[in-house]
Amino acid sequence: MSNTTIISKCGNPIPLGKKMLRRVKQITLPNVGRNDNTIAHVMSTISKDPKSFENHMIVFLKDNLKLHQKAMPRSLTDMLNVASVNGFGCFLKPREGISMYHDTETLQKFNLTLYRPEKTSNDNSNFKSPYSNMGEWLQTTLGGGLRLPSPFTPVCYGGTFAVQASRIAAIPSTIFDQIESSLSRSDNIEEGHFAERMWAGLLSIPPTEGETTIMRKRHKRINFELSKDGGGQLGALMI
Repeated sequence: MSNTTIISKCGNPIPLGKKMLRRVKQITLPNVGRNDNTIAHVMSTISKDPKSFENHMIVFLKDNLKLHQKAMPRSLTDMLNVASVNGFGCFLKPREGISMYHDTETLQKFNLTLYRPEKTSNDNSNFKSPYSNMGEWLQTTLGGGLRLPSPFTPVCYGGTFAVQASRIAAIPSTIFDQIESSLSRSDNIEEGHFAERMWAGLLSIPPTEGETTIMRKRHKRINFELSKDGGGQLGALMI
């Protein structure tokens, strides 16, 4: 590991000893958009200066691993191995019977009205976005030049993943700036859930025609259900 950057939004002191603090870079950002806003900020920095990150693997790690998804975590080594092959490696492996690949058309219909209102940390007063669904947000934010893979796109839930820096550098920094701006509206916002479902498809090496054919044959149905907390894996291929 060549360097570590800690990005803080809460204003609290970073709970590390003095020796460790001297070894890490610290950045403070406004407390908006949660981790997906932070991810977009970092990716914009990388895209603007790709030579400084040449041959690098970037790991985005949240400050906690509280999981409400029914999934199994990967080790750091496994996550990096997946990213070395696919360009992108997700920390969470889907539970048995469900694929990380989603039907792109169905996924883009995803929308939320509230997010886990029983949690006191989730202020839902500004949650709802001006977009009817994820597809409309993608079209507005990415523009016409970038689209998720179709008919199937990978989705990484949980906000922790590894990605080849070259995959980030291949996308104009203006795109990441637009994403970051969209995720600056407030703290707990619907757009963050759109972004969470976008990263893997945007940054992974797209599936080949042969892989797509296999997915067409193997999946039994498409998931149209949402979980009780309003999230859920809409569009996931059930295998």
